[in-house]
Amino acid sequence: MELYCEQERLAAALKAVLPAVPSRSWATAEAGMLLRADGHLSVIATDREMTIRCQVGAQVARPGEVVLPARTISDLVAMLDPDRVDVSLDEEAGVLALRCGRTLAHVRGWKAEDFPELPVPAGDPVTRMETQALRDAVGRVAYAASADATRTTLCCVLMRFEEDQVTLVAADGFRLARYTAPLAAPVGEPLDLVVPAAGLRELQKLTRDGEAAIFLDGGKRHAIFETGESTVGCLLGGKFPDYESDASVRIIPQEWNARALVDRDALRLACRTARAMHNECGALRVEFAENKLVVTAASVEAGENRTELEAEVEGEQVEVSLNVRYLADAVAATEGEQIALAVDVPVEGAPKPMTVRPVDEAETQVTVIMPMGR
Repeated sequence: MELYCEQERLAAALKAVLPAVPSRSWATAEAGMLLRADGHLSVIATDREMTIRCQVGAQVARPGEVVLPARTISDLVAMLDPDRVDVSLDEEAGVLALRCGRTLAHVRGWKAEDFPELPVPAGDPVTRMETQALRDAVGRVAYAASADATRTTLCCVLMRFEEDQVTLVAADGFRLARYTAPLAAPVGEPLDLVVPAAGLRELQKLTRDGEAAIFLDGGKRHAIFETGESTVGCLLGGKFPDYESDASVRIIPQEWNARALVDRDALRLACRTARAMHNECGALRVEFAENKLVVTAASVEAGENRTELEAEVEGEQVEVSLNVRYLADAVAATEGEQIALAVDVPVEGAPKPMTVRPVDEAETQVTVIMPMGR
């Protein structure tokens, strides 16, 4: 291997693939980064569940590949001068030489065959999406996925492809977010993919303008997203919980007893103020009153914070208690100058979940938040 490239681009690529480097077995090829030069330079990392590849513009004089210790090479290149980096590999010794400005470094690595097997697209893409639409869709739902690694399926996002659109759903047992986005190319048959939220978040960071091609590997165990100079592969999860087929257990309410249209920025500020004063996992009371929405957070330790917001309120005057962070996340992820909050309070029991929606005719986005108490 022999090539040269710009330090800034190489450092950015090495940093971008770090999230896919395993945290364990750091002194083995499995926890390394694969550098592959074959017309261009690719930097690849995988923990067998997520694979990230970034392409670096480079002038390749001699192709080759090597696996390098991930943290070592990433930290080293980040500290080089912003100048041209000359790279050459002594294949017999397994040592990579990097020269940049006044610095000459030699890094010992492993053979490429010691690197884990990578998922490979099988055939044509399942579909394509505009990258802006993909980024928006992930941002609207991924925050609602569970952060508990033991709840494997709920750490994922359901991507349901039907005709010319995809519906993304994420839930953690306390909230659910759903968003529908257009596809750039229709799918032949309906398809459900349960994709880890962590992989989609990394994909969201890496995508640029253009289109993303979505593939499956030969065993249909991985979803592979190719976006220009970057590729993210994700090991698919199991069956996503059924959240809508049985009307008796339907999570997203279809009717409401109280509904308020409120300025999104004003409500977002009220949530931020409450989070500043109280534990972000604490309760927030939302009261649907006449011509106003009252947001209150109170605790023995911090005191009380109360904000009255002008709102168009329909239906009954009710109150519901919510997790302050969950409401803040939902408001931040919802589009539009105004948003709609709604809650159905049956006579015989505790409040049903609150829904947060944009104010538009198209039912493209909804977030459901479970109440914290009566």
